[in-house]
Amino acid sequence: MKEYYNIKEVAQLLQIPTSTLRYWDDEGVIHAERDGENNYRKFSLSSIIELSMVSFYRNIGIPIRDLKQILKSERELQRNLLDQEEKRIELQIQNMYRQQERIRKQKRLLQEVEKLNQKTIGKGKPAFQKVVAFERENPRHWQYLVEEPERFMLFLDGKCLENVEYAVGMNKEENSENQQVLWTRAEEEPYMEGLLIVENQDEKNNNVAQLLEVLQRKGNYPKVAIAQYLSSEWEKKGIDYYKVWFEAKNQ
Repeated sequence: MKEYYNIKEVAQLLQIPTSTLRYWDDEGVIHAERDGENNYRKFSLSSIIELSMVSFYRNIGIPIRDLKQILKSERELQRNLLDQEEKRIELQIQNMYRQQERIRKQKRLLQEVEKLNQKTIGKGKPAFQKVVAFERENPRHWQYLVEEPERFMLFLDGKCLENVEYAVGMNKEENSENQQVLWTRAEEEPYMEGLLIVENQDEKNNNVAQLLEVLQRKGNYPKVAIAQYLSSEWEKKGIDYYKVWFEAKNQ
């Protein structure tokens, strides 16, 4: 078995830059020996094991300034430190899972825009059981905008296209007490869905009239519509895309 390894060999074996190894040695975190002939650093197997522990602690985020004390400390202190780092990493993993789910959800919403854009209008069921008015003083409603923007809704009056209200989609099990309910899904009613395209600087500038015209040709004269936010495009004029549902009422 080889007794000593030079710094280049150790760097290659452990995938650590030679500059980092020199820095750790200069800081007294690791303890390389010196070749008596050329004064080059050399590492025994035991010093490489020590080096691997330093690399481990650095990889979990322990600063160099703390490493010397940690490696000299009792096992209990090291165990407590590892417990703290494990909890921190668990939180990071949970956050990453949430971010991953948010990414997947946004991809689904983008796919929904593409799917709706390929057809004019068709049958569909609203995603939410009820829609409540967006309350600017309600912190939970603002939180939805950040964490669940697909809850952001528009409530439209089919008789007067100028009437567009901001709203929030609510599920059946959620409490809407003390909130203004604008619309509740009627399970027995048929609904028609399509792609609502809205200028994001002026919600009244939208394609509702064209969608209603299609519905009216089919004999449907809906009185209200709700629309779920899907995504936006910001090039040139800003455009927001919504999935819109109309109650398919015959006149």
